[in-house]
Amino acid sequence: MAKSLDSRVKRFAKPASSVKHSGKIVRTIPHSEITKLNSLIAPKIDQNKRVLRASFEEARDKVIKD
Repeated sequence: MAKSLDSRVKRFAKPASSVKHSGKIVRTIPHSEITKLNSLIAPKIDQNKRVLRASFEEARDKVIKD
């Protein structure tokens, strides 16, 4: 009987982290705090969008040759 691909590949897999997780909930964050954090982050996200758009506009007509 042939082994499944999953079982053959699993031998080569390495864990992404050595951290052992537990199901214990450490802290719950109320919706009001999440809303407050989102309102603080929103201007930074908008600024990042403006900077990214400006860099694309600046590089639009530039050609890079090897």
